[in-house]
Amino acid sequence: MDNFSANSVNSALSFIERQEQLKTETKRNKQIFVQTEELQKQTSILEEAKSITSQNAEYVKQIDEYTQRNEESSRRNFRASIIVSGAALVVAIISLIIQVLKIFF
Repeated sequence: MDNFSANSVNSALSFIERQEQLKTETKRNKQIFVQTEELQKQTSILEEAKSITSQNAEYVKQIDEYTQRNEESSRRNFRASIIVSGAALVVAIISLIIQVLKIFF
């Protein structure tokens, strides 16, 4: 084999080798692209979940505030009903005393 043929064979082998490298790199780049897209989707989903979680935390905070207000209102209503009941009891006792006094006097 002459020098020209040997160079041609080496050149062809080198070309084939480079083509294989390019195929491998292209395949790897496609995989990286697919993985990058998947990571972007997951990031988007995580950001949405974070937003929903923040909204839920705000709702829980509001529910807690409303519950505390409701408890305070219930306490005030309870105290008011005790006072009204006490006043009604006093009026009833006074009325009973007056009725008893009317019977005896």
